[in-house]
Amino acid sequence: MTSKKQLSKEEFLDLYKATFRLPTQWGELDLGGHINNVVYMRYFESGRVAYLQKIVENKRFDFTPVGPVLASIEVHYKVPLFFPDTITIGTRVINMDEYSLIMEAAIWSEQHRRITTEAKARLVFYDFRTQQKAPIPQEVVEGITALDGIEQQLQG
Repeated sequence: MTSKKQLSKEEFLDLYKATFRLPTQWGELDLGGHINNVVYMRYFESGRVAYLQKIVENKRFDFTPVGPVLASIEVHYKVPLFFPDTITIGTRVINMDEYSLIMEAAIWSEQHRRITTEAKARLVFYDFRTQQKAPIPQEVVEGITALDGIEQQLQG
């Protein structure tokens, strides 16, 4: 995840080349008055989808029969989010091998003017016909390399 140093908004946008903004919603609040923790999982999922759309140049991507599945996710909550707020979710790939990739994501809050939440997720590419892991499609590898400068680490 990012360093302990707080990033400016410009540094955040420079670090995460795939971003999108959205407002928090009243219906996302929990009894404590802040955004419910489960909602963050949806935010990060939307960030992963936005990233994949960006690397395939917003073409309709068809991940059948091979597509990414979330294998694990680790989330660090730094500051709670509230309503109203506008957030920016940034996502990047920090490692990629033949079958999986590690994505790092963060949420920037306009209200707090800082990163409030960070996540690290492992996605494994999966062949839904054979029900086994599968190599990352070349189009995805090339898109990740072009956007984040990450080279695929092949075992051999």
